[in-house]
Amino acid sequence: MTIAIIVLAVVIIAVVLYFLLRKPDRMTQEELEELCEDMTKECPKIVADNVRLDRVRAGQDKNMRYIYTMLKVDQNALNEENLNNMKAQLRTHYKTAKDFALFRKNHVAVTFVYHDAEGKELLSVECK
Repeated sequence: MTIAIIVLAVVIIAVVLYFLLRKPDRMTQEELEELCEDMTKECPKIVADNVRLDRVRAGQDKNMRYIYTMLKVDQNALNEENLNNMKAQLRTHYKTAKDFALFRKNHVAVTFVYHDAEGKELLSVECK
């Protein structure tokens, strides 16, 4: 269930991005930074049951980081197999979803970072 919640959160954010980024031209680093700033103004934001988007950061060389907090963590679900499944699902979604097409076209690397309520990093997935 935790995996489904995380994937749902990513899908919701992707849909928002799709509508924000429907430009036919190339995305510049400056545009990426502006987008991240605009998205962060809406944070913190509950994006799925138990998942909060805390901020979105632009890094150098067209890198973007979504920082999430999982508000309640089922420690039994945090085994290596489930975490690897989550990583695979996030990467597949990034590579196939229309919502991320502009990022792929413009070679924007997106990293999804999940923390627990105490700030401990649970998962980090880079998608290119």
